[in-house]
Amino acid sequence: MREIEVKILEVNRPELEKKLLSLGAEKIFEGTISDVYFDTNDKTKLLRLRNENDKTIFTLKNKILADGVKEAEETEVEVKDYETMKKIVESLGYSVYLELIKKRISYKLNGARFEFDNYLDNWEHVPEFMEIEAKNKEEIIKNAKLLGFEERDLKPWSGKEVERHYREKNESRIILSGNIIINATKEIYLLWRTKHSHYETPGGKIKPEECKNFSNPTIEELKNAAKRELIEEVENIEIISMEYFDKIKFTIPDGRKAIAYKFITKIIGTPTPAEDIFDKEKSKWIKIEDVEGNLLSPDLKIIFPKFKEYLKRN
Repeated sequence: MREIEVKILEVNRPELEKKLLSLGAEKIFEGTISDVYFDTNDKTKLLRLRNENDKTIFTLKNKILADGVKEAEETEVEVKDYETMKKIVESLGYSVYLELIKKRISYKLNGARFEFDNYLDNWEHVPEFMEIEAKNKEEIIKNAKLLGFEERDLKPWSGKEVERHYREKNESRIILSGNIIINATKEIYLLWRTKHSHYETPGGKIKPEECKNFSNPTIEELKNAAKRELIEEVENIEIISMEYFDKIKFTIPDGRKAIAYKFITKIIGTPTPAEDIFDKEKSKWIKIEDVEGNLLSPDLKIIFPKFKEYLKRN
C-alpha cells in the first residue's frame, strides 16, 4: 500500500474537528497508540511494531523520494501477541532504538484521513499536529485548503524530523524556572530589578547540566533549578515547600523567546535580595490585590491572573 501524507504543525484541534464534522467527516478512531521502532541500519526502511487499542500491527515502510509530501510503500500485518512479536524481531538482530506513546484522533472525509497526534512521554515537548493522508499530493492540498491551510503549511516530514525541529527550537529558547513566594496573609514577595525597572519573581535560567534532556526538563529538575535560583537571589530564608504551578511562553525585554516554569513556594525568614541587580528597598512583600498596580516583568504579567484564580480555588 502506498502511503502519501503531510503534517501541519501546532494545530487548534477543537476548531479543526468542528470544521471536519461540518464538512461531513466521520470520526473513525480515538485512542492511545504505543510504537516500537527497530534499527534497520537503512535510512530508507522503517520497521515498527504498533499497539493500537486492541490491535497489534507490524509494519515495514520503504521510503520513496517525493516532492512536497512524505511517501512510502507500506506493508503491514496484524499479529496476535505484541510481546512475542517484539522478541522475534529482536532475535533476528533488530534492536529497539525508539519507543513512543501518543494519543490519536482520526477522521475520514473525501477519501482522505485526518489524524491528530499528541505525543506523550519521550516526545511530549512536540505540540499536537495533524497529518493529512490521501491518494496523491493534489488531493492533500485540496483537503488542506478546505480547512483553511495553504500549501506552505504542509510539511513532508517524518516524526523524527518533527521532533528534531522542536528539540532544536527548544534548545535555542531560554528556559527559566522561578518561584511565586506567598505567605499566610496572601502577600507575595517580589524582587525589583533595577535595570528593567520592574518587579519579578525570584528565578532564572536552568543550566544544561541540571537536566538529562535540556529541551524537555522534568518537573523535579525544574524544581531544583528554581530552588538554586532562589538561594542565589534571596538570603535570610528557609524553604518550607515548593509546588509546581504552571508554565508560560513570553518574550523577554531584549526580544528573545522564553518559557518560564513557576513554583508556588513557601518560606520562613526575612527575605532580602542577595544580589546587587535588585533594589533592596523596593524588593518587598506586596498584597495580592496591589500587585497588578505595579510594573511587572513580562512573565509575571502573563501568569499573575492565573495565580489569582488559583488562590480563589485554594
